[in-house]
Amino acid sequence: MRGPDGFNLEFDQHFLKIWSEDIYHKWCQWVYEGQFPPYLNSTNITVIPKDAEQKSTKDWRPITLCKCVIQYVVKCHC
Repeated sequence: MRGPDGFNLEFDQHFLKIWSEDIYHKWCQWVYEGQFPPYLNSTNITVIPKDAEQKSTKDWRPITLCKCVIQYVVKCHC
């Protein structure tokens, strides 16, 4: 499944070491300036079936699929 930016998790994990420093420095700039681009915190909301048969809305479970720059900063520099 692709995230809000069009890339899947495997893509991000593969290239994380290459661009993690850039993300960290950009993050520091955003914190210093007090501005964070809202489009970077986008989330997909979807539903998945709880059981093999779905007859009502109770048979589905909502989940959110987040791809957030903050997660990458924490992974790389904490």
